[in-house]
Amino acid sequence: MAIRAIAQVSRGYKIIVQRGAAPCGTVPYIRKMLKETASPSASFDVLSNPEFIFPGTMIHNLLYPPCVIIGHIFSEDSSPEALTALKRLYTSWIPEDRIVTMDAWSAELGKIATHALLAQQISAMNSLGLICKSTKADFNHVTRILGMTQPVGLGLAASTPMEVLCLENMAKEMGMQDVSEYWGRVLGMNGPQQVVQKS
Repeated sequence: MAIRAIAQVSRGYKIIVQRGAAPCGTVPYIRKMLKETASPSASFDVLSNPEFIFPGTMIHNLLYPPCVIIGHIFSEDSSPEALTALKRLYTSWIPEDRIVTMDAWSAELGKIATHALLAQQISAMNSLGLICKSTKADFNHVTRILGMTQPVGLGLAASTPMEVLCLENMAKEMGMQDVSEYWGRVLGMNGPQQVVQKS
């Protein structure tokens, strides 16, 4: 595991930034693992910096993100240096007022929620596409009425299922069966649907 490898070789102060899709609570988990396995001479701050990149928009979103989210843990042994350092990395090309800081749990859940709501929207489009196939309605015309400039790309985006599974499993672990089943249905709706659009 990467975290164990970092812990074994680290000396002095390090800032660890978690960016990929991961279950909520990953930042405190990484922090705890580092404390348990690293040398006493090493110290760490762990930040959440989720990326919000969707298929077909990667370069544009990297260069012109609507916002940058940085999540951190509020505690006595966390250092403001970590936030300052990561902010400085971004302010060379992103206005500082677009950089938003918050607690790590909210940052992690915000990323999952963004992709999960995208999956929900795709579910709605998939269901409309199936209705269009069974009627004389043109799917492209329907999406124009909904205020979209181009047809929605149907089928689940490559990065979306993991986030939906995170929500489904999280709700299940917390005993919220109805919520878990809801997100499971969203995932199920998006999986097999292949709506053929008219050109």
